Amino acid sequence: RTLNPNYKQKKIPKYIYSNPIGCLDFFFNLFVRQDDVIAANEILIFEGEKSVMKMETLGIKNSVAAMTSEISQEQLDVLIKLPVLNIVIAFDKDKSYLDVKKITQELRRYKNVWCVIDKQEILNEKDAPIDQGIENWKILYENRRRIK
Repeated sequence: RTLNPNYKQKKIPKYIYSNPIGCLDFFFNLFVRQDDVIAANEILIFEGEKSVMKMETLGIKNSVAAMTSEISQEQLDVLIKLPVLNIVIAFDKDKSYLDVKKITQELRRYKNVWCVIDKQEILNEKDAPIDQGIENWKILYENRRRIK
């Protein structure tokens, strides 16, 4: 990820992957934490890797990153095969309940899908649910909404 604040003006990509990726067919951190995800019977899916790293430092080890605000068909296939019942989508504040409902339509046939939504107005416009600290994460998580 570039640290240059003027990356758009300089036409520098925000992210550069060392190996080309044809499609997102995996989740960041799932390979490392699959046993923790299975033990929790729940997977927390964030947009970005940074959120997963924050969760790890807080001792929460069942989180992964989609690396985008969508879930690809290949990622859906991974989730459907994963032996956990509960999927919690914790995308950034700018993604609504309806956005998450739309992208999880197929997944809800197989799993319980929950959505972390900031009804309490805790987060800033583009924040991830963990960006305002663990206490605020707990509030957001406790008020997650089941998508039916």
